[in-house]
Amino acid sequence: MNWSLGPGAFLSYDELLKHRAGLPEDLQQVLSLEPLPAGSPLFVLNQQARQQLHQQLIRWQQGGVANIALVGPEGVGKTTLLNQLEADIEQDILVQRLSVSERIRSEPDLLRFFAKAFALQDCRDVPSLCEQLEGLSPRVILLDEAALLNLRVLDAGVVLRALWRIMLASRHLAWVHVWPEQTWRRIKWQWQLEPLVSQEINLPWPNQEEFLHALQVRFALLKGQDRDLWWQALDALPARPFDLQHEGLTALYKPCQGNFFSAVYAALCALHRDVDGRIWLRGFRIPEQISLQNVDARTRLTLAEIMAHGALSAAEHAEIFQQSADNSAWLLGALQARQWLLHDQLGEQEVFRINPLFARSLLTALRAANALY
Repeated sequence: MNWSLGPGAFLSYDELLKHRAGLPEDLQQVLSLEPLPAGSPLFVLNQQARQQLHQQLIRWQQGGVANIALVGPEGVGKTTLLNQLEADIEQDILVQRLSVSERIRSEPDLLRFFAKAFALQDCRDVPSLCEQLEGLSPRVILLDEAALLNLRVLDAGVVLRALWRIMLASRHLAWVHVWPEQTWRRIKWQWQLEPLVSQEINLPWPNQEEFLHALQVRFALLKGQDRDLWWQALDALPARPFDLQHEGLTALYKPCQGNFFSAVYAALCALHRDVDGRIWLRGFRIPEQISLQNVDARTRLTLAEIMAHGALSAAEHAEIFQQSADNSAWLLGALQARQWLLHDQLGEQEVFRINPLFARSLLTALRAANALY
């Protein structure tokens, strides 16, 4: 096989997926952007959180209440941890996995979702649903993508209150629900949910030691496939065998801020060619940090660079838009037309801010375009 991205080339996200599909199977497994399947040898992070989940479920089996919020930033491995938990306990405890695929905007939507998930009769209200749930055998309910239960609309509180009434009334069921960190922080305070949760388990970004170990495990698997990993920092320098301990991976931690998936993406982009069984890496072109004050409409950031910034506040986004208004009138107009941006006139200054109802859509669109502004 002979393929090349060219020196220092970066892929768009769509190109990246096509590129991954053309890689040897062992490389696809090692350099995966997807949640890891249960039992994967690459699952080396979040072991403390895994132990906390086990302890909570043991208490539930002994008669306690299990209403567990699993919280963390996007890409930290929440779904991967659910996959592992399910594999850990499914031989001893009945487990049911619920995935929310679309936003639930009202209490009737929520009732229909649970009635379908548990194969119940039509439920006219929360008490009738809870009555039918009493007939279920004890089990662990894994509720992924719980944030889709909460849209920032006027009746969002109705949906959340109904969800908690259902979970608290079903004490014979153990509930594990997954939330993005910022969403959970907001609704926990707004709706006083903290006393209603038996435990909140937070998944932080891994420290440098854990981060490097996870990457080393992945790259070390290539050795088992009779593949040598070679490193070329600059075109003018000779290539040499890649040293997992001292080169490349350490440099990834700071700019990626511990975001493991961002680092894997960067590693994929740096892959150059596979010739005679050798895997080549080019120097990682992720900056230490791009100053947001210097970003304007002419600046294109890769997905890895966007992720390296972490979550930008609406004020930071607005500041960038203001600085680049002259160069991005067409983009601002398009986003305003879709109501993704709100526009105000502050004296002679134009101010743009993100419409909170469409913040996730805007981020998704920007990621798909592989550009920030």
